[in-house]
Amino acid sequence: MALNHFISFPRLGSNAWIKFIQRPTSTSTQDLISYACSICGAPCKSQAGLNYHYIKRHSGKLSSYLRRNPVETYVQIFGTNYKSLSTRELRYANGLVVTLEGKHRGFWYSFVNGQGGGPLKAISHALDTANFSETMKMALQISGLKPSQFLDLQMEDDFEAVNPDTSIWDATKMARINTAKSIWSACEPLKGTLAARYLIEHRKIPTQTLSLLFFKFLGPSKGYREFIDSDTYETKTNGNPALVVPVQDGFGTLTGVQRIYLDSMTGNKFAKYSRTKFSKGVIKNSAAVIQKAQFNQPLILCEGPETGASLAAAFPHVSVLASLSLANLQGCGEVVKAQSPSQVIVAGDLDDNVANQELLRFHFQSLQDQMDVEIRLIVPCCSLRKHGDWNDILIDQGISEIKRQIRL
Repeated sequence: MALNHFISFPRLGSNAWIKFIQRPTSTSTQDLISYACSICGAPCKSQAGLNYHYIKRHSGKLSSYLRRNPVETYVQIFGTNYKSLSTRELRYANGLVVTLEGKHRGFWYSFVNGQGGGPLKAISHALDTANFSETMKMALQISGLKPSQFLDLQMEDDFEAVNPDTSIWDATKMARINTAKSIWSACEPLKGTLAARYLIEHRKIPTQTLSLLFFKFLGPSKGYREFIDSDTYETKTNGNPALVVPVQDGFGTLTGVQRIYLDSMTGNKFAKYSRTKFSKGVIKNSAAVIQKAQFNQPLILCEGPETGASLAAAFPHVSVLASLSLANLQGCGEVVKAQSPSQVIVAGDLDDNVANQELLRFHFQSLQDQMDVEIRLIVPCCSLRKHGDWNDILIDQGISEIKRQIRL
């Protein structure tokens, strides 16, 4: 039975799964049965001993076997609702990528939460369990092998269990960062481009503000390198024109870019796509740079690049950063502190969804705990809208209204 069948229920909440793991009773006889290896039958004295037995004796080989056919393995772990499948990778929502070829075949990484590993770690996360015995039982079930068949397998152990602190995640991150750097180097200055037209005509950003922004323009047919690892890359050609926003970490190093694809006819966001913003590189714990000022000046942190450009228009003397997602707001702490701001304004979006309001407050409080200067959360008052951002204020009421609501 596929693991995503269990995941569709509340964690460990289905009767089928409870029967599958069979929690031990308090009798000593039952304890001895429970602490026997479900693969080879070896008895263990405790749960910790059983976990150690699985790790030492079986986990490496089972991980190797599951990595042989990563698509079949991971659709049982993460589900069949993936975003895309190519010969190189299986992609899910929220930046979750499974590598399908090369030396990292069968490993996954989430660029949203910064975690990754092999199939066994994926199963542990999906089951939300720290009990390695449960992970191994489910892994064997996913493999489709009977214990006797598994024991007869002649395979080398996978290093996932033996050496979990491998550097492949750093290599994967660096490949994505190098791709982002290649895209950025292929860009051209903003002035006179379609991206400038988008900002001026459709976002009402004043022309004089453009020279202060860190944005660039990526034209159609521009080539860049998409790195698979440190030594291997594919040459890609950009399709539609895009406004490109740089993403930096606390050391000022470029870790990613966000591309906003534009319609070459209208100059607006590309209506053909339901999603027009695409990030590349490492976004977590970094921030998009909209505008930079001198140290010891106020700093404004918002969510989106266009919102940031609107705030830069109103306050050309302050630094403006964008988290690019609500979830990354608290991850921007090191980037914010690196600017040595005199105060921090979190310019949130107006949202009539109560859950999103609570989420904004939660992430703001997490960021507030990291700061040693005054920090305020200000949400726009949009008399004409139930939800909106600071760019909506600029379009509806002008720069003066932004200044009135955010007093610096």
